[in-house]
Amino acid sequence: MDVEGSLKDSSGDTGTSGQILSSTGTGLNWIDNSGGGDGDYSPYITGSVSTGILPTATSANNCTTIGNNSTIAGGTLNTASAACSFIGGGCNNTISNYYLQSIVGGADNCIVSSPCSIIGGGRYNTISSDYKPGNFIGGGDNNCIGSGDYNVIVGGLGNDINVGQDHSFNGILGGAGNLIPNGIDKSFIVGSNITASTDCTTFVNNLTITGSQAGNGILTFKRFESTPTNLEEGSVFHSGSANAGCLYFSPDGSAICKIAFV
Repeated sequence: MDVEGSLKDSSGDTGTSGQILSSTGTGLNWIDNSGGGDGDYSPYITGSVSTGILPTATSANNCTTIGNNSTIAGGTLNTASAACSFIGGGCNNTISNYYLQSIVGGADNCIVSSPCSIIGGGRYNTISSDYKPGNFIGGGDNNCIGSGDYNVIVGGLGNDINVGQDHSFNGILGGAGNLIPNGIDKSFIVGSNITASTDCTTFVNNLTITGSQAGNGILTFKRFESTPTNLEEGSVFHSGSANAGCLYFSPDGSAICKIAFV
């Protein structure tokens, strides 16, 4: 249907620029389009899908997107200047350089030059991997992936993976203050205040393997500076100072047996 001239609603109004026709149940009425950015958190999408032309910078809700094929679905003070990138919402999240980067929400999160990388939420989380792909931070606070590819931080506080450009496939489950430093590959941390030092290794503070939901752990690995007086049944522990300790086993929670290698 081609329309030449004005299109009047049921009351005879022709509407103004930007208005849309809405049904009243008994007729049609020109109304303001509430989806274009009115209110603090209205969603909007910008970017050229069909032509691949970098669009002119536009703003709504103090959000800005200039990346080709990029989307900001909502929130405030979010910026997506990289191509084919996405910010779901939240506040003051930033995506820049390169393409295919996503921040779902949260606040003050940032992805720079990390294709195919995602931050799920949280705040002050950063991925800046020097054009290496496939990194992921689930959430938490002040976590950072600084280099490498296909590295993962699930959450926690102040965790850092900075392994260098040619190192990959490392992970930190959560906790706080963990570090996987330069040169490490395929290692994983479960705990807090741990620094990974070897490839292909899982680092933990203490590990308990439980046999049932109600019972105590059937196997517990711990480290003590001196021999403990109370143990769980089935625990295995290291006791003593560095380079001078021994490995022990308690079959019943009271008896302590030294493990000997012969």
